[in-house]
Amino acid sequence: MNAVFEDVIEDGEGFINPTEHPDAYALFHNQHGIIDGNSYSFLVNPLGVAVNGFPDRSVANPSRDIVFRDVSILSQRAFVNEVVAVKQGNGPAIDPIGAVFMLKNTHPNTGAPITVTSLEDGVATYRGNALANAQALVAKAAHNDEFPPFLNVSRLNITPKIIDWIESQGMLSDLVPTPTDYLCNGDTMFHVNKGVIGFKIDGAVGVRMRDTEAENLENLGLQGSSLCGEYKKSNPHATLEGYGGATVRAYTFAGSSDVRLKDVSASNLWSLAGSVSGCEVLTDSDRIRVRDCDVHDVEAGLSFVEGEVGPNETPTATGVRIGADAGKKIRTRAVRLDEAEAFGEVSTLKDLRP
Repeated sequence: MNAVFEDVIEDGEGFINPTEHPDAYALFHNQHGIIDGNSYSFLVNPLGVAVNGFPDRSVANPSRDIVFRDVSILSQRAFVNEVVAVKQGNGPAIDPIGAVFMLKNTHPNTGAPITVTSLEDGVATYRGNALANAQALVAKAAHNDEFPPFLNVSRLNITPKIIDWIESQGMLSDLVPTPTDYLCNGDTMFHVNKGVIGFKIDGAVGVRMRDTEAENLENLGLQGSSLCGEYKKSNPHATLEGYGGATVRAYTFAGSSDVRLKDVSASNLWSLAGSVSGCEVLTDSDRIRVRDCDVHDVEAGLSFVEGEVGPNETPTATGVRIGADAGKKIRTRAVRLDEAEAFGEVSTLKDLRP
């Protein structure tokens, strides 16, 4: 971390010097110089964290009486990076602050493995690095009851099994024998990957949006990893199926009711490998009215690789998308979608309800 600070801040280079500090570069280099996790411009949420999947209306303490008027999002970019975790028990191997113990991370330039010796699990053994070694050392000390009570290690899930595997120099396939022993669709803190969203309205009652716009939303994230197989849900906290980190959505409404949108727009929406939608109604949201919604200049998943589908849906471009679980009282009027391209289907209105 000191090496990163020296290069980026003290020397003013703005990036980690790969020659002076190759180990730090391998671990921490941010190739795009933008946020590498989920990105929201505005987030409305019920009481509690917003790092899991999209909520439904069963949440306690929803937000109420929300008004957006004459509000603009002008530019929002992210490179949503997926971090594959090792499953231990019912959850991921994480350290006491919730950071994933990364065994499948690779060099940003060469793609060579950083923490283990090979990309092939059947021959890979633990090599280690400054970060993984520190996490393992803390875990071993915690399992030996070497921490005082006031230091909370209750979230730790780097298990004695993992410590034994490291010290015995076993093969990675001994620790992770099948795809279901990996967990996907999370970031470095194993928060559920949900992509780039302009106005993210979750668990809200009584929302009024008028004369709002979202312009220049971009997601440079790649397709989801195939290490976990063609799963429907891998991250246990996810609510939607498949990999969610590559999407772009201008407006989302999840677990919300009594929502009215009028004269709203979204433009220049771009995703490298995922679907794009202007407005999306998710989970069991109900009593949603969208009127005069203009969506244009959309590119969805034009770099998507066919045949490597795995957990990824075929990228689509949609003006308004209504999820399969949405309520009956969803009304749309004067929805327009112009200048849209997608790897898959292009549709002004997509209603997935049965």
